[in-house]
Amino acid sequence: MAKFPHLPLWTDAYIADTIHLNYEEHGLYLMLLMTVWRSPECRIPNDIKWIKRRLRATDEQIEKYVKNILDEFFETTGNYITQKRLKEEYNYVKKKAKKNSDTAKLRWQKEKLVCERNAPIPTPILSNKDTKVSLYMSKKTKRRIMPVDWEPNENAAKVADKEGYTNEERSEILQQFRDYADANNAKYANWDKAFSNWLRNDITKRFVREKRRGLNPIGAGSGQKSASLASTIRNLSVVDNT
Repeated sequence: MAKFPHLPLWTDAYIADTIHLNYEEHGLYLMLLMTVWRSPECRIPNDIKWIKRRLRATDEQIEKYVKNILDEFFETTGNYITQKRLKEEYNYVKKKAKKNSDTAKLRWQKEKLVCERNAPIPTPILSNKDTKVSLYMSKKTKRRIMPVDWEPNENAAKVADKEGYTNEERSEILQQFRDYADANNAKYANWDKAFSNWLRNDITKRFVREKRRGLNPIGAGSGQKSASLASTIRNLSVVDNT
């Protein structure tokens, strides 16, 4: 989920600045604005391949529309692309959110102080069991949305090679995983493990699907394919609650 889900859009200023765009250009421009807004620090990598994947745009759309839109409405700092007006709105919302948070904390502290004066509560003594639980919770890794620069690790690539995935199939399963994460605002503590789970499930479904069709899914003989599948799942063995 984006840090600030609500995007302020001043329609009069937008229409005045974009009156010359056609409908396809409007769609790409709005998608770029929302992508930048949802990205950390309101900026995206200065990488046309990354932008193409996020917009799901064709090579023709990139050359014909996207590059012109980037040149006209966006700024680059070298490694990142930003939008001046959008960044101003982002900083305003960020500042306002912090102010609201500080006000709420101050109010809570005042209420807590009054409560402590009226009904003092002794500090509880933790047992050994409570201490162990507390230590465990403090070490638990916090879940997060997919980093903008995340790519599968070498282990996933090796497994894909072993299972005979073509480059086209690899790209397709990776895009399916990214689409699922985007559509569901998925958060994981370890994105490599999450993708390994996804790949493991795909391998299993592929095995079952091809077996039903009477094909030889993995390897030449039944013993070989079973051993190969078992080995693959062991290599990708991870806990599902990443």
